[in-house]
Amino acid sequence: MKFDGLREGYEQAATHYERHGALARAARSNFRALVVATMKIVLASEGLIVGSDDEAARIAIAERIAHLNLLMGNRPAAANYLKRALKFAADVGDERRVENLRRQLQQLEMT
Repeated sequence: MKFDGLREGYEQAATHYERHGALARAARSNFRALVVATMKIVLASEGLIVGSDDEAARIAIAERIAHLNLLMGNRPAAANYLKRALKFAADVGDERRVENLRRQLQQLEMT
């Protein structure tokens, strides 16, 4: 199984779409990148592929999707993706990101 560049390609497409104001398309491309990263993490945990940087990328992608949803005015979706990013960060023990994501979530819930 080869997935080299697949996640990164979706992330590049998302950046392109966001630059051109196509926020919904950017969110969809980021979602696809998130799915690929998650799939690669599962396959690596089962020894089917060699591990990579997908755990850190998965947190960043979920956070980007939250940001895009905020820009589109979808606060519930933004909160859900921030919660997902928070869980991913906690799962890998990234306390700095956990705290940052908690602050973002609190700010979102207060406004």
